[in-house]
Amino acid sequence: MSQEPKGGMRESPLLPSQPLAGQRVTHGQFLYIPEQERSFGYSQHSIPPPHIHPTASLGNNSRPHSFPPRDHSLPPPHLHGNSPPMFARPPPMPPRFSQPPPAMSCPPNIPYQASFQNPMMTPGECNPLWLQRGPPPVLPCPPMQGDKAPLSGTHSGVSKGTVFRDSKEQEDDLWLEEFEKRVKSCPPSPPSPAEPNTAKKIVKLAEVQRLVVESQSLREQLCVLEKELTQVIDSADEEEWNRLVQQSEGVKASLNKILDKFQDREFVEHTKILLKQRRAKRDRVKRRKKERRLEQEELKRKREEEEAKIDAWRAKLQREEDTKRREEAVKLEADSVLGEVRQKQSEGQRMLQLLEALADLRCTRATQAASQGRPTDAEADQRFTTTTEMLSKMVKEQLKEYELEEQTLRVMMEESASHRSAALSAKGDANFARYKDAIWKLLFGPSATKDEDAGLSLETLVLRRQEWDQYLVEQQHPLASAVPLSWVLPPEHPPSSWAAFKR
Repeated sequence: MSQEPKGGMRESPLLPSQPLAGQRVTHGQFLYIPEQERSFGYSQHSIPPPHIHPTASLGNNSRPHSFPPRDHSLPPPHLHGNSPPMFARPPPMPPRFSQPPPAMSCPPNIPYQASFQNPMMTPGECNPLWLQRGPPPVLPCPPMQGDKAPLSGTHSGVSKGTVFRDSKEQEDDLWLEEFEKRVKSCPPSPPSPAEPNTAKKIVKLAEVQRLVVESQSLREQLCVLEKELTQVIDSADEEEWNRLVQQSEGVKASLNKILDKFQDREFVEHTKILLKQRRAKRDRVKRRKKERRLEQEELKRKREEEEAKIDAWRAKLQREEDTKRREEAVKLEADSVLGEVRQKQSEGQRMLQLLEALADLRCTRATQAASQGRPTDAEADQRFTTTTEMLSKMVKEQLKEYELEEQTLRVMMEESASHRSAALSAKGDANFARYKDAIWKLLFGPSATKDEDAGLSLETLVLRRQEWDQYLVEQQHPLASAVPLSWVLPPEHPPSSWAAFKR
């Protein structure tokens, strides 16, 4: 028979994983033994998964975030090692002691995360509420030496739902409760009265300009009222005098208010800073505008240079093309004019070649006849030689005449080409002369005549100078100007009053 312990808990048979009575628990002593949960009546399916009761409220140990309570029925993790995964194998069962173990000299160093582990059930117990996905029960644990009294319990100091808490945690709970009570009891503080705006109002140049204009207007009004008071100082009655005085005082008060702002050192300094910034901004804008204008001018100049280069290149190509076309035209004309002469020259050359071939043939036949023993007639040979020499001489003389004719034709062609170029240049000179006459008529009218006698006679030159000198003025005269060194032409885009005279 087993004896009933003082704590009211029945002693269970010792297992290999349980220490003896009074034996201190050391690390690595408690090992997991397969099929151990069946000996304690443990059922794996009776433990619901964590997602079913993640926010269960367990007595006084609950928090606003509904974390699981700290389970005091389990020994510290450093005493029984790391527990196996929940869904891989059952966790180790808590040991059963015949009497409480002695108190530890120092509080256990339980990690913070270990306090949020899921609680374990008592062996042999299974709450039917778990099948309904209700909150898991709190494990009972016998009292240990050195622990505080349980917060709740009705059966021999230990009952289901008993939770042991240390003094530090209890003090924290009490302090939180007191703090919540104080916060709820204190009425909300009334909103603090708006502090006077000590900061200066942001000064703007438009506001300063308005104040300056207003001050000038008030000063003018004050001067007008002063004149009126001076005029009616002897004749005005008391009511009218008081009205003018009150009006003057109001204008003066408004003017003094504006002057007070202008006498404020901070206001003046801030206004100076604004003026300096505005001046710097204007200078910056002017500088940027000038830079943009210079950039545009530089871009225009570069564009004009590029256009001038392009025009020069095009003119060069045009000249080369004109020269090539002119040469081709001259060649075609020479071929058409000199074709007959060249044909005659080719016929003369062909006749000379024919005579030379005929002489070679007769010489060959004479040699062949001599080798065969047939002598040739000397008179016939002399006659043939004389005839061929006469014919070749006549053909050569004719070829010389053809060469002379060709040279004559070439000279005539060159002269005609020079005449054409001279005609073109004369045509250009005539166009330039007409342009000069048009400018003369534009400047002096259609009835103006050119008088060039001053370049031939000294008296005429003096007369012309006297006519011009009558218009001389001093240098400081507003209409004074120097005599232009060339013709002063009208602008390319004249105004509307002069546009009628432009052709």
